[in-house]
Amino acid sequence: MERKKINVSLFCQLLKAKVDIMVVFMHYGQERSLGPRPYQLRINKHLMSLGVHVIIGSHPHVVQPHCVTEDNKLISYSLGNFLFQPNRPMGGSSPVRCLLNYQLPRKQNMHSHK
Repeated sequence: MERKKINVSLFCQLLKAKVDIMVVFMHYGQERSLGPRPYQLRINKHLMSLGVHVIIGSHPHVVQPHCVTEDNKLISYSLGNFLFQPNRPMGGSSPVRCLLNYQLPRKQNMHSHK
């Protein structure tokens, strides 16, 4: 997905509706790569500029980094595998996965992106 394919009007509608939080699940990244690709960084920056609070990535089938931005927004590039068993698992025969525990910002701070 390139930046020009992101439906900006949908995000604007959500902002106007004053939703409490926007969570985007992205199917992106390169399989079995242990880190994000440059295009993912560009997409994330664009999504955050549209008011997204949480980005959860999938596709690589391995755990990739996650971070909390300075303004308390979460980016997780890949949570690994939950059900899919790859042909060549990394580090053993069991799927590798992680769970995130993220505390949402207080509601009064949620609309600070105006």
